[in-house]
Amino acid sequence: GGGIMIENSASTILNNVTIENNHSVQGGGLFIDYQANVTLNNCTIRNNIVSSSGGGISSYVSNIEINNSIITNNYSDQANAGISMDQNSVMNMSFCTVARNGGNPNNTSNAAGIHLNDSNASINNSIVFSNDNALPSISQNQSVLSIEYSNIEGGWEGIGNINSDPLFNDIENQDYTLQATSP
Repeated sequence: GGGIMIENSASTILNNVTIENNHSVQGGGLFIDYQANVTLNNCTIRNNIVSSSGGGISSYVSNIEINNSIITNNYSDQANAGISMDQNSVMNMSFCTVARNGGNPNNTSNAAGIHLNDSNASINNSIVFSNDNALPSISQNQSVLSIEYSNIEGGWEGIGNINSDPLFNDIENQDYTLQATSP
């Protein structure tokens, strides 16, 4: 992990942490491995770069809960730029924004926003939007994914989901708060 690496952890809680401007092979902002259990509350993971996967977050055989957090402006040479979940990882994400992440446009089987490979995830009341248009916002392979009451670019089946510009205040200056007229 470029910023933070967590492995073999019974319980790690990160509150109000910003992880930014890191470079690594994978998990540019946060690399979670070997049955770690991690909770992120009110965190920002941005401007991280990797040559493999998980520009913002990469997880293997671990559990992660992400609440009220922002994962933005991360890049991966192989795609899976925002969040990459692999090998029986489990993610529960609520009230988060995943935006402006990008990757290799030739790797369209993966995603710019969130990618699941043999993993499970639940996403609620979140925004996955304005990621690299050459790649899907979300992709999955042999995974179970439930999304509800979220704004997903390109759309996603599920209760209360929409596909509408979230109207960020100033995306160019990384202000992802929402305008008063946001859907």
